[in-house]
Order: sequence, then C-alpha cells, then structure tokens
Amino acid sequence: MGEPLTRFGSFSGPLNAVRPATLTADGQTHAAVWQNGTVTDLGVIADTLGSFAVSINSFGQVVGYSSGIPFIWDNVNGVRELYFPVGLLGIRNATLFNINDAGQVLGNGEIDDHAVFFLLTPNTSTTSMGSNVLVQSGGATLTFSSVTSSGTTTVTPDQTSAANYSLSNNLGAYDISTTAIYNTSGYASDPIRYGIKVTFYVSSIDDPNVFNGLTITHVENGQPIPYNGTIDPQKITYHDFTSRKVWVYVPSLSPFVIVNGVTDQISDLIRLVTSFNLQRGIQNSLDVKLQNAQDALTAARSGNRSSACNSIASFINEALAQSGNALSVAQANQLIASARQIRITLGCR
Repeated sequence: MGEPLTRFGSFSGPLNAVRPATLTADGQTHAAVWQNGTVTDLGVIADTLGSFAVSINSFGQVVGYSSGIPFIWDNVNGVRELYFPVGLLGIRNATLFNINDAGQVLGNGEIDDHAVFFLLTPNTSTTSMGSNVLVQSGGATLTFSSVTSSGTTTVTPDQTSAANYSLSNNLGAYDISTTAIYNTSGYASDPIRYGIKVTFYVSSIDDPNVFNGLTITHVENGQPIPYNGTIDPQKITYHDFTSRKVWVYVPSLSPFVIVNGVTDQISDLIRLVTSFNLQRGIQNSLDVKLQNAQDALTAARSGNRSSACNSIASFINEALAQSGNALSVAQANQLIASARQIRITLGCR
C-alpha cells in the first residue's frame, strides 16, 4: 500500500489464457482458464451465482468478480474472496485491472468523490501439514517436502538484503520466511527429495543462453551461497527456458537473489569499462585488468574457481588504486560493485 506506481513492476504476457466467462451446463457463467486445449472452470464464491475473470499472471493466479465480489484464484487454494485492507474499506466502485507475477493487484475506485488507484499486495499464504506441500506466495512458488506443523509463508521483495550482500545488480530479490515447521533433515543426502523447492518466474530474459546461466543466490548462516555448483556440487540452479522458470532446492528459508551467471556478468563488466571511453593511457592501464577478467571467464568455465577469484580480486585492487585518478570515483565504484558481485557468484571467500 502506498507505493508509487512506477515500482509496481511489469505485467508480462501469461503462459495461460484467461477467459472472462464460460457457460456451464446449468446455464451459469463462470470464469475459466484455458491451457493446452483444456478449459478449467474457476467456479464462484459461495452463495454467488456467476463469475468472470479480469487478469491472469504467469503463475496461474487469476483475479475477477463473482457476482460483483472481487476474487483471487489459484490451483492450490481455489477461488477466494479478495478482501480489502482497512485503509481501503471506504472505496466505492472498485475496479480490478491486473495481477502481476508478484501477486500484486492493481485497481481504481473512488473515495470521498475522488478517483484513486490502489495496489493490493497479498504476500502470505497458508502452509498446511503434509508431504509435498505446494505454496504460492508473492512472486515465488514453494514445495515443502515435509511440513509437520501448519503456519503461514511470506514472500517479500527485499532489495535491502541484496544491497547488503553486494548483489544489487539483480533480476529479483526476495525474503522468504514461514511460521510453519518443516523437516529437511535428509537434505545433505538428497536435496531434491528432502529440500524445499523454491521457484521464481523470470520474464525479462529472452536469450536462452543467458537464461540458462542465471544463478539463484541463497543466504545461509549469514553468507550468500551461489547455487551454481561452485561451493557445493549439489547446490545448483535449475532452468526451464520455455516457462521462464528457475528453481533451487534449499535446506532453509531466508533471502534469495537472482543474478546473471558469471560468464554474463564478466562480459557486462568488460562492456562497462569500454563504455567509459577513457584516454589511451588510462585505457592501456586497464587492459591488463580486462585481460584478467577474460582469464577469470576462462577459469570459471573450466572450474578453476581459485584462479577466477584471484583475477577478480586483482581487478578490484586496480579500480581502488585508480579511483579519483585514472577513474572517477563514480566509475571506480561501478566497477568495484560489479566485480564484488562476480566474486560472490563465484563463491569466492
């Protein structure tokens, strides 16, 4: 509530199609979702007589109306009334426009004869007891292998933690927590079977090579751990370019940050240095460090993490030395921030 619309996020085209309404056997109209030739009836809120849909996001969450009552639907919880928070109880003629992949709903209406826009951000979801418990909350989908006591799971966009861990240049940052009690005690032996599967939708990458290099970084014991196999071969990021989804299997919940792969980050760093259009002497002084970045790229590809880490550390030292001299302070800070993120993605210590 209260955030400027410029921070609302994008509304990318969904993978499924939402039908405003479909006719049922008894003559009622119900909201429906079409996917791969199959139509799913979304039903109605209890004691209402019909529904129609307004918008669907890429996780399959739908918003619409059931006899004039706003609803939200997903394939886990079904159709539910979309309640307005206390601050919006006085709104009249409310109209829902869209739902994005963070589960945020945009609409407008009137308060005291003034037109207003509003943003609803449902960021919690009930997490029930059982095995393979599926939870959709905010911009993430979680599957708990085992929940022994029910609770609520919360997904909150969290760029503050990303900045604290030098991961500001990211494709999404989230703090995920739950009051449910879960069991991941077998994680070390089989992460896929005993871990928590955490899935994110990344719609902004259209290059499959770049997409398949994306890395989810997960904070564990106060340290950002890149899930790319550099620290632990069992901790990797899985990719499905067709659905634009990436996921990891983790032993616990805490901040998650999605970043480009090491290869693409180093390429971006090289382009950044070139874009400064520095004088010949300054450019030559950085050529060695550019070559070090190239060497780090080769080392990362061959699995020589130590060499890659050393090359990027040398690059950082050069940028520090040239700050306020061959490089402006702002330029040096840009280079250092990018290089530090590369070191984290490499799992350097």
